[in-house]
Amino acid sequence: MAALLLLLSAVGMAVALTLPTIWYQTIGYPEEVFSILGGIRALWQDGTPVLSVVVFAFSIVLPLFKLVVSGCVAIRGAATARSASMLRWLHAAGRWSTLDFWVVGLFVSAVQLGVTRSETRPGIHLFMLAMIAGILATRILAGALPAAAPPRSTWAPPRNPALGRAVHLASILCLAVAPPLLLLSVEKGILLKHDLSLASAVAERAGDGEWWLALGLVTWMLLVPAARALAAGIGHWSAGPPGRRVFRLERELSRWSMLDVLLLALFIVTSKLDDLATIELGAGASALAGAAIFGALDSALLRQRGRSASGANDVSG
Repeated sequence: MAALLLLLSAVGMAVALTLPTIWYQTIGYPEEVFSILGGIRALWQDGTPVLSVVVFAFSIVLPLFKLVVSGCVAIRGAATARSASMLRWLHAAGRWSTLDFWVVGLFVSAVQLGVTRSETRPGIHLFMLAMIAGILATRILAGALPAAAPPRSTWAPPRNPALGRAVHLASILCLAVAPPLLLLSVEKGILLKHDLSLASAVAERAGDGEWWLALGLVTWMLLVPAARALAAGIGHWSAGPPGRRVFRLERELSRWSMLDVLLLALFIVTSKLDDLATIELGAGASALAGAAIFGALDSALLRQRGRSASGANDVSG
């Protein structure tokens, strides 16, 4: 199964790089169509070489490197200690390979000013499917690796459960208030203005028939982080030792939550749009940043709690 997913990921990525990913036009100017590589080149030519390198590293280099490592493990049928460690790291970092999808999605959602329009093209959706196939493949391969034997220990209550619970509540609050709040405001001239929130982005993409993008925003920006918070809540608020499955579920969901990836994509989009319009970030961006930061801290504190339970290596590995 992993080999098939790796093949689909490799073929999908190769085809996606040749297909158009975004269409863009301002009235009075010729339309522009970009591919993934064309978008990276445009960032470089627009005077943002650092962002161009970042997108290239996450969207091209990381997926290719992951395919090579995963392919070697799948072909050999076994992994050395070094490749096993690398494979686990690649699985944890896999969500960053979807960065270009979120850059395109936010750009298309933001650039709707009447005189300026933008739409996604099939290449970006195929690219996202290829990235998901690659993440699933590394998950299957990493899950098949032998796990270290858990140490013999007895569970002890955490020294400061109040801290973990406070951080957990903060992550839930930020996540709950983020969708309806203003994410960014795009203004061009006096009359043209577009206010965008996460909720309105989902509604607009669905209204324009771009269901893949709308579904992706709902799933990886709302549902998965909410499910992770629920699993973390069971771990933080239980009186006794939470089951090992709770820690494993929270860890896996945190690897699929893409709030931090969306924040980087938001930064890239605002930098890109800065030459086209006046951009202002709103309270929704701060709430998303809080949800990402508190969510990461929440996961770290939960793993710390889990280390005092039997089977700590399974929790922290």
